[in-house]
This record gives sequence, C-alpha cells and structure tokens, in this order.
Amino acid sequence: MEKTSTTPIVMLTLQDLRDVIREEMGSSVNVTHESETPSASQHVPAKLAGKEVVFGLDGICKIFNCKMSRAQKLKNTIIKDAVHQNGRTIITDVQKAYELFETHSKKRR
Repeated sequence: MEKTSTTPIVMLTLQDLRDVIREEMGSSVNVTHESETPSASQHVPAKLAGKEVVFGLDGICKIFNCKMSRAQKLKNTIIKDAVHQNGRTIITDVQKAYELFETHSKKRR
C-alpha cells in the first residue's frame, strides 16, 4: 500500500509513523517506543545507569517468561537484591536478576 498525506494513521505501521514524524519534525527528533526508554516517572537510579533494566512486573515476566503471580514471587524472594522499588515503581537489574536466579537454581540441585 502506498503511503500518501491522506493515508489514515490507523493504516500505518509503527515504523511508518516514526518515519513520518521524523520527516515532518526533522532528523533531530528521536522517536522511540515508550517501552524502550523510561518515562519521567521511571527514573533510573544512578547505580543502575548504563545497565540493562526492566520496569515493573511486566518486565520481570518478560525476562523470565512467566506469569504475573510468579514474577511477584520472584521479585519478593529470589531476585530481591536485583529489584529497586520506590512506591509503585519497580526497576530490575536484568544481569543481576539472572545471576541471582542461576545461583538459586544451582543451590536447589
């Protein structure tokens, strides 16, 4: 399908929409998906700067491929030292979470 100025937004893919925004706003605008970059309410602490992090229980679900209830249990037990929580904001250091999970798995064998 050819994209024109009359193409409805709902007919565009996410990449098409990004391209249109970049064209209209100029190349200085960096358009990213909201899950790629933390929002203002998800400020990463200085000690986690530069590390791979995930946000919320959804992030834990994705890295361990588990359901929400299991992610909650992991957050409160096995990977507790990799999780930083301030109010409702949960930030998890992915590498440390993997290491803690691996250590726990080896202990159980």
